[in-house]
Amino acid sequence: MNIKLAVLGVTTLVLATNAGAATLLQVSSVTSSEGSFDTFDIGQTIDQSGLSANYVSGVTDFNSFVSGTTTIDGANNGWFSPGTITTSNIDFDLGGSFNIESFALWNDFQNAGQGIDAFNLWADDNVGFASPVLLGSFNAIVTDEPLNFGQMFNFGVTDASHVRMEILSNYGSTFVTGFSEAAFGITAVPV
Repeated sequence: MNIKLAVLGVTTLVLATNAGAATLLQVSSVTSSEGSFDTFDIGQTIDQSGLSANYVSGVTDFNSFVSGTTTIDGANNGWFSPGTITTSNIDFDLGGSFNIESFALWNDFQNAGQGIDAFNLWADDNVGFASPVLLGSFNAIVTDEPLNFGQMFNFGVTDASHVRMEILSNYGSTFVTGFSEAAFGITAVPV
């Protein structure tokens, strides 16, 4: 009888620990409405090439990874908008329908005003964004590398297969806007 209660107690503890915890989702593809500057292709923002560590999509804990991982040489492993264009729509294809609850951004770290400042996040169940839902309006910060940790932007749990980041402004550059990496937090499935 005591063994059964102990096992039940451990199972309850595991479920309580996982409840509400988000895991990282690596999106399947990404596009920019404005294209890219030179070789700084938008695809580099979802391939983990600019991160100091790697994660396993659907497994790695969102909060601890984002807050503990920095960019590495982010200027060469990220995206920049074409010259003189400082706003853009970045469309993320999640690769299926997921309950998303947060967005992770590793901003451009350079002290040139190129990092993203104000942006909106929109969710939809179709690639054309025919009936988007506003997840929120946010402001990112810019820090210097090697202290360029990921930033977390939380919103209500939303079922979506596509997310649009509408970049509204950067930190003053009139040349380009850029960021290193992005990912999403999805609700964890209880064990």
